[in-house]
Amino acid sequence: MIASTQYPGGAPEGTIINLCMSASELLSRAEEVLDKKRAVMDAVALVENPTFANVIAPLGHAGNEVRTINGLASFFKSADVDEANAGMEDETREDVYRVVHAVFVNEEEMARLDDEDSKERMVDLELAYGVCIKEGEREVLFTREELDARESTRKGAFVAYNTRCAENIPRLQELVQLQRKAAFLTVKSTQAALDMLNDLRAKLTPLGERELAELQALKRADAEAAGESYTGFFAWEMEHYKHIAKEPGMLIVEVENPQVWHPTVSMYEVWGADDDTFVGHFYLDLYSRKGKFGGTSVKGNFVEVPSQVLKNLAWEPETLRRLSAHCETGEPFPDDMVANIIAAKNEGAGLDYLYQVAQALYDLEIHGTAPDDAIARHGFTGIDARVAMCDFGDTKTCRVGEFVQMGGKHAGMYYGYLWSEIIGADVLATCFKADGAINPQVGRQYRHEILRPCGTRNPMVGLKRLLGREPTSTAFLKSIGLDE
Repeated sequence: MIASTQYPGGAPEGTIINLCMSASELLSRAEEVLDKKRAVMDAVALVENPTFANVIAPLGHAGNEVRTINGLASFFKSADVDEANAGMEDETREDVYRVVHAVFVNEEEMARLDDEDSKERMVDLELAYGVCIKEGEREVLFTREELDARESTRKGAFVAYNTRCAENIPRLQELVQLQRKAAFLTVKSTQAALDMLNDLRAKLTPLGERELAELQALKRADAEAAGESYTGFFAWEMEHYKHIAKEPGMLIVEVENPQVWHPTVSMYEVWGADDDTFVGHFYLDLYSRKGKFGGTSVKGNFVEVPSQVLKNLAWEPETLRRLSAHCETGEPFPDDMVANIIAAKNEGAGLDYLYQVAQALYDLEIHGTAPDDAIARHGFTGIDARVAMCDFGDTKTCRVGEFVQMGGKHAGMYYGYLWSEIIGADVLATCFKADGAINPQVGRQYRHEILRPCGTRNPMVGLKRLLGREPTSTAFLKSIGLDE
């Protein structure tokens, strides 16, 4: 709900940025901040027993204020605070240098700072790891003859793509060591996650085996039609044959010069491949950009629960009918179309979720109690081929180097994505579906127990109150067409 009047009392003082500030006002404010920093340096220079607390921290806070005002100046693009010169003043003042140097040559003081140094190093590694993934490129060229040899082309592209972030491997190895030193994971949380993943693996494996057999049959048919022998089914063919298995008999045509909300967004027409019937349009907003993705305020291993509840709600037959309408008659999707849409959503779910299980198990292994060479022993693939049923053949890849969650604040908690899917399905089936998918009373209880506390308490407390029991995977497995 959006209020039409001002909230009583207004926002707390100091939380609103003056976006109407003129260039002269901004420069005046900048001078105030620089004068404050100079005063801090004057005080620091007189400290007789220098420590991190009475020298480094005050200088750091003062520097942060300078960076903040410079950021505001950059935002307005109307003035420029000379942050570089302001920072250099720290280093060129001999009296300030003397006390700063005294802190860093004090072994006892530095020993207390080891943890802070490790945290700073982890931040640097995480940033470099992410930049490598975002900017990593690898070009691979094929001749016309090579493109005609489809399997070798797919293999070449697969290897090129999965070796583009090789420089992230040593970063990840160092980062994992620092995270272990900081006791990144607890034995209790690791064991609970392992139990969940192993249980899910056992239940998904039969479904994955059936799906893999279907994909292998498609490749065998291709090989027979081309007069070639069947040589096995490999990781670089997985996505190709998954696409064929899911192919709904549609023809997709890109729209030229579409009206979209960003230049990188593309628009497509969908036509029936058999009868040339126009089906509709869809948009592809594929690339990341500043401001596109939001954050979260719930606990790390609970991070996706709210979105998973909404996602599952969107796949409910009642929701699909309410969101759909025929362009001429206004009638909602008929029951058979709703059933087909849900069935298409579940196509290949076994293999897809087993892949996630494998990644989560690997994530826990390298951030937990595995030997230091665990990353290398797995051939830098970041996945257990036995779990995900992927045969990597003779390829040497470093897929873990592009596994973004490994190098960030959610390292060791990739299992949280699966855990959130399980909980989201359980909440929907137990609470919303039991009393009607659009039930205000259930919605209020969900908001009170799950959304409102955010990260202020263990989310399992509210979850147990909401469900009336411990969560289970029963509803999740049923949602992907698998009964226990």
